[in-house]
Amino acid sequence: PAEQIWKGVISVSNAGKKRGRGKGSGRITAKDLNRGQVIGYGKANMVWPGLSAPVIRGRELVQQQKLPEDKEREAKLRRIRDEMVNFKRLKLSPLERGWSGSKMPGRSIGPPDAIGEDEFVGFDTKCLELKAVVNMKGNHGRKRRVSAMVVTGNGNGLAGFGFGKAIEGRAALRQAKNRAGQKLMHFDLCNGHTVFHDFHCQFGATKLFVERKPEGFGLKCHRAIRTVCEVLGIKDLRAKCEGSTNVQHVVKAFFIGLLRQKDHQKIAEEKGLHVVEFRPENM
Repeated sequence: PAEQIWKGVISVSNAGKKRGRGKGSGRITAKDLNRGQVIGYGKANMVWPGLSAPVIRGRELVQQQKLPEDKEREAKLRRIRDEMVNFKRLKLSPLERGWSGSKMPGRSIGPPDAIGEDEFVGFDTKCLELKAVVNMKGNHGRKRRVSAMVVTGNGNGLAGFGFGKAIEGRAALRQAKNRAGQKLMHFDLCNGHTVFHDFHCQFGATKLFVERKPEGFGLKCHRAIRTVCEVLGIKDLRAKCEGSTNVQHVVKAFFIGLLRQKDHQKIAEEKGLHVVEFRPENM
C-alpha cells in the first residue's frame, strides 16, 4: 500500500510523459518512513522486557518501566528522512567543469583506451555533445539511446573526432572516445600556436570564417571550436560562425578548413617561388 501511495505522488502517466511532464521526477524519491525507527523504541520511551531489553539481567527479572521522554527523537527522524530526499548536485572543481556547470559537454574524459601495446600517451579527450535520441521500432516501440560526440588530441597538431551510441551515456562516451582515437589527423601549426592563414569553410548550412591571430590573442570563437583548438594545440584564433550552429556541423566545417589550409612551402611551390624566413637571427 505504501509503495502505491508513493507511486501516485511521484510518478507521471504515459500521457503526461508525452507532453513533457515529469522531467524532474527522477529527483523526487519516496521516503522510507521506517528508516531510523527500531522495533521496541517509540514515542513512549519505555523498557519492554523481551523486546527492547533482556528478560533477565543477571539474576534479576527485568520489569516494564517508563523512562524520561526523548525530546530530540522527532528531530533526529526528520533529519534522517530529509537526507533521503534532498537532491545533491554533482560538485566539480572549476577546472573540471564543462561549458555549463556539471553537464558533460566541454568536460574531459581522459585518453582513449590502449590498442594492444600502443597507448595514447599525452592525449586528452573532451565531450562535445551528449544527448538522448529515440528511434521508433515496429515491434519494440520507442527505443531510447544516448548519442555522444567527442574530440581527442595530443595538444601538438594531432586530433580526431568520433561518435558513439549506446543505452547508457558512459558506454556511448567510451565508444566515441575509442573511435576518435582510431581516426586521428595531423595538422601543421604555424609557429606552434595558430593557423597559417585566414580561411573560409562550410559544412551544410554552417559557415565559418577563421582568422589567424598573433601570439597572446587567445581563442575567440564558438565553444565547440575552442574545445577542438585546446586538444589540437591552437592557442590564438578568431572564428565567426554564421548560419546553423549545430555542434556536429561546426566541428566538421572546422576540420575541413584545417585540412584545406596551405603552409608557406606549399603556396611557394604553387607560385613557383622560394620561401625566405624573416627572423632577427637570419638577418
